Amino acid sequence: MKAKDFQAIMVVAAAVCASIISGNAQQFQNLNFESPLINTYATDQFGDELYQIPNWTAAIGSSQISVATSSGGLLDQSDVYVNTASPIDGTTSINLGSVYYLASRASVSISQTGLVPQNAQSIQFRINNQRQNELVATPMNPLEPQMFLTMNGQACALNLVSNDGSYYVLGANIGTFAGQTATLTIGANATGYSVEFGATIDDVAFSSVAVPEPSSLTMVGVGIGSMLILGGRKIVRPG
Repeated sequence: MKAKDFQAIMVVAAAVCASIISGNAQQFQNLNFESPLINTYATDQFGDELYQIPNWTAAIGSSQISVATSSGGLLDQSDVYVNTASPIDGTTSINLGSVYYLASRASVSISQTGLVPQNAQSIQFRINNQRQNELVATPMNPLEPQMFLTMNGQACALNLVSNDGSYYVLGANIGTFAGQTATLTIGANATGYSVEFGATIDDVAFSSVAVPEPSSLTMVGVGIGSMLILGGRKIVRPG
């Protein structure tokens, strides 16, 4: 067998293996949090039953936790809990509450490992926090953002996609992970800028459309503004 033929066979074999592995990889599931909660038959210090969110793991810092269906309400305690009282959509949303207390803080997050769709360019989710200036970093607000998203531990910048008055949609570009198995983490992190931060999230979804970067939006705004200014001027011709 010629070396060229052997190389071609190996390329085909690698492609077939990748296809099989991809086909066997588990897709992301329960992205809208509507799957029935899994009862752990345990309670927290307040006597509330604790649950697992199907397909997701919840954590405070690096410690995995079970979640309740209400907040314990302690001002010095970070927490993840299931919101069935006022969900953004459907019957269930997830609340992420982080507290900056006595110069220390604990981030809160939920994570899931799955196969990123081949055509995915971004991942987006709804959030009801009304303090837009604390959600994402912008040129006007370079402070550390409270919400964060990572893929395989790599930070992906969140940007504001839309706001309909009831909730925001945040998104991050993750096209480099398309077609791969990756761990998605969405979390909240109180900072010295905001002693206490809480947000409700829902409807996580992959999109085939990339999220515009803030710099791109700024340039578009500058361009439109220049066109409007020039459009209002009269052109005086010599003569």
